[in-house]
Amino acid sequence: MTGITHIALGLTTLYALRIAPTAQENIIVGAVCVLGSLAPDLDHPNALLTRKLGCVGSLLSWCLRIVSRHRGVTHSVWF
Repeated sequence: MTGITHIALGLTTLYALRIAPTAQENIIVGAVCVLGSLAPDLDHPNALLTRKLGCVGSLLSWCLRIVSRHRGVTHSVWF
């Protein structure tokens, strides 16, 4: 999946759950859903979130690749 499809899945989850009653809360919950949907790919050096976070993203990606392979620990229930 690409970064865009991860974002689409996160926003679809937000729409399906509809847990935030106000517009401001929807924005906050939407941002959490988008970041949460992009987080599993942090272990890939070319992932959207890895690139957007710059040096911090590269460092996170490198650390995650040391402890796990791509689609390893970050694609589990525990992450």
